[in-house]
Amino acid sequence: MVPVKLTVLDGEGRETERSGFHAARGGILALTLDVAPNEQAGTWKIMATELATGKKAEASLRVE
Repeated sequence: MVPVKLTVLDGEGRETERSGFHAARGGILALTLDVAPNEQAGTWKIMATELATGKKAEASLRVE
């Protein structure tokens, strides 16, 4: 297992409570991102940093 820091930013660029530390198995971190109807709309950004190597990945999604 590899430690991963996950940062989730809302449409205003604020870090959400979904951010935190997780463990990836076999290089894969699978999580469900539940977005409530009253969440901040806009483009959300998800950033993952593998803490053992420093490798980073980034993705975005649109919340309406």
